[in-house]
Amino acid sequence: MFESIVIREVNRRGSIDLGLLAEVILFYGQVHLLIDRSMLTGLTKELGSKTILRMLRSGYVRGTYIRAGGISH
Repeated sequence: MFESIVIREVNRRGSIDLGLLAEVILFYGQVHLLIDRSMLTGLTKELGSKTILRMLRSGYVRGTYIRAGGISH
């Protein structure tokens, strides 16, 4: 079993597939999201900011925000 996975891809609506996210959390234990503006907007619309913050605080999900000019942790 693997320890972690990095997800960078988004679907055409600009967000990650929530089923995929749940599946990789269960399988890998830890997910690292490379989040750009469209993914953050989509996740906020689908999950809400409180749920996103709860996921990040849990330790199962980590995130790195990618700006147009580079990467910011």
